[in-house]
Amino acid sequence: MIYDGTNLITQLINAEQLCWQPGSFDVKPRKVCALAFRICGSADMRCAGSHYDIDAGDILYMPQGLGYQVDYTATEMIAFHFVTEKNDGQPEVYTLQNRQSEQFFRRLPLNHSRCQ
Repeated sequence: MIYDGTNLITQLINAEQLCWQPGSFDVKPRKVCALAFRICGSADMRCAGSHYDIDAGDILYMPQGLGYQVDYTATEMIAFHFVTEKNDGQPEVYTLQNRQSEQFFRRLPLNHSRCQ
């Protein structure tokens, strides 16, 4: 779990703003984690035997070493990629109703969206 302090971030890779059109993808396991704030669009993701609905305003934590299948609508997000000390077993989705993500949302300087 990324927020409980038991899995340290050992390397920050990058931070980027991403946009893409609707589509379905089979994503192979990667050597990096992602913490992605979805500005607009939605995702229907299947990973490690579980199903995740991710909407605009949600934050997704995707651990390193996991592959997944996903169906996207037109999407824009800000993603932080990094390496952790060990592999976590499951993705985590944080919503505005979740207090852990509330501070993150308040500090993002988002003034417009490029989704269309």
